[in-house]
Amino acid sequence: MWFQIRRRYSTFLVCMVTFFVLIVGCASDGAVGTEADEHADSGTETGDSDDANTSDLVVEVIGETTLRLRWSYSHDPGAFVIQRLGSNGEHGLVAEVSGSVRDAVTDFLPCEDDLRFQVIAREDGRDAVVGRSAPVDVCDMVRIEDGPTWVGCDPAVDSMCYPDEMPIHRVHLDSYWMDRTEVSFEAYNECMEAGACATPAIEPADLDLNWDTPVIGVNWFMADAYCEWRGKRLPTEAEWEKAGRGNGSGVYPWGDEWDPTLANWDDQGRDDGYALPAPVTAFADTPSPYDIQNLTGNVWEWVADYYGADYYSVSPKSNPGGPETGSMRIAKGGAWRHDFYETKLRLSHRNAEAPEGVSDHVGFRCARN
Repeated sequence: MWFQIRRRYSTFLVCMVTFFVLIVGCASDGAVGTEADEHADSGTETGDSDDANTSDLVVEVIGETTLRLRWSYSHDPGAFVIQRLGSNGEHGLVAEVSGSVRDAVTDFLPCEDDLRFQVIAREDGRDAVVGRSAPVDVCDMVRIEDGPTWVGCDPAVDSMCYPDEMPIHRVHLDSYWMDRTEVSFEAYNECMEAGACATPAIEPADLDLNWDTPVIGVNWFMADAYCEWRGKRLPTEAEWEKAGRGNGSGVYPWGDEWDPTLANWDDQGRDDGYALPAPVTAFADTPSPYDIQNLTGNVWEWVADYYGADYYSVSPKSNPGGPETGSMRIAKGGAWRHDFYETKLRLSHRNAEAPEGVSDHVGFRCARN
């Protein structure tokens, strides 16, 4: 009798332990599953993460009010959801497209602020962030229409032509956009905070400058990286010259005669009022064909082209982009230091610089198609 009771009691204990293990296991699995589902379905929370990949989403400005978004993904999900990221944390739906596509076109308002996007892959009710864009700069750029322009130095109006600036030649350029101002320390700092740009070798405090002055201490590669982060690119030398002279062959943006009061070129501040780099919006009243500021003086500006001393003799007649290879890149426009004078402040002057070099008088601006 005692043996039967003991055996039944043991059997009962085994059953209770087994039941408890099963209950705990199911509860644990359910908790893990719920957490995973909540994370997978939380597209907005995932999109706000600092780990969102910006490299897999590229935004290009393809028209006055039109953007193209391009992204990559390992396979075809059920759909891609494109969202506009708001500064207040809210995300607006732009479009939902098939999982087989990798690009989309959308419109924007001219000079819209804080224009950022993210793309989400949606599959079986779950969302995964594909990428998030850097802020897209669609304001404070000038559109320059397609057409002919002169490149180089015209000896008929300029007695200071260098051999590498000749022959003056006429080329055709497609339409493009150019930054109205040079890139400031403040704008460049946004790229640094996003982790897409390296720290300049010179900071504003080093020269007691404000954050609205042009960023300096950046080499060609740093300038190129910033423009790419903004969805732009460095201008070509031909584009840069057209921005300063329009369809003519002028020596300076305002004409053929040097005027020491119209640019920041003298580090003594005797004529221009500045002994150091000036704010990027300084000299806004200086005449210019497209109202683009400080093409002459303030800082030299990196352009996309390799330097070639004889390139003008073989330059193509349409959209020239410089030699295919080289060891030096070109900087244009002259700078705030007095030793450049009006000779190197001419639009046609071509300054060959080592692309890895940095200085306190070289900065840049960006362009886009």
